[in-house]
Formats: sequence, structure tokens, C-alpha cells
Amino acid sequence: MKIVIPAISDNLEDLPAQFFARGEGFLVLDTDSGHFSWIANSFQNEKGHVGPDVVNKMIELGVNRIIAHKYGPNVAYLLHKNQINYVISDGENVPVKVYVQRIENEFGVKLKKKNSTET
Repeated sequence: MKIVIPAISDNLEDLPAQFFARGEGFLVLDTDSGHFSWIANSFQNEKGHVGPDVVNKMIELGVNRIIAHKYGPNVAYLLHKNQINYVISDGENVPVKVYVQRIENEFGVKLKKKNSTET
């Protein structure tokens, strides 16, 4: 399963980004491969159509679930329409690593950072 958390970097000590489509980037957790990676949000500073563009990126990546604090109404609709499970986080001001640990516990995996040489 591929799970995304909007994040400002790949540093698991950082707090998650507050807004899904406008976050600095995305932490992509792959419970099948046991790896995670961070990708920059190339749409972050666009003036419009950001939500649909980000949702299309999630579809491209094969994302199954997203965990974020806030979603716009268009994003929520598109995620639902494309059968991507979106979870509204509990709003904790805790580091990303807490969410990663919850996912590791849920799926019984230990996720490690994907090296740039790995595919």
C-alpha cells in the first residue's frame, strides 16, 4: 500500500505540512517495499488548479491513502471519486515519525528511507 503524508522534508522529526495540496512535498510510504521517500510538490506555488493537479500526481504514484490535516473540498471530492482513502489527521502537533510509526504498527513493517540508487 502507498500512503502519503504532506511533509516539509524527509526529516521524520519535522511536523507534517498543514495543507495537503499546498504542502512543500509528500512523504510517500510504501508498505509493500518497506521504503519511504520524499518528493517535492511542484504545484505548491501555482495560482490555481493546485488540488486537481496534486490529486493527479497521487493517482500517477499509485497512492491508496493520504493522511493530512486539511483538504480543500475539490480535493476531497476528487480523492473520493478516484477511490483514494483520505484520512483527516487528529491535528496533533507531533512529528511525522509518529504517523510513520502508526503505519508501521498497522502493517507490521519497518520502513526505511529509500536510497537514491534504489528503484
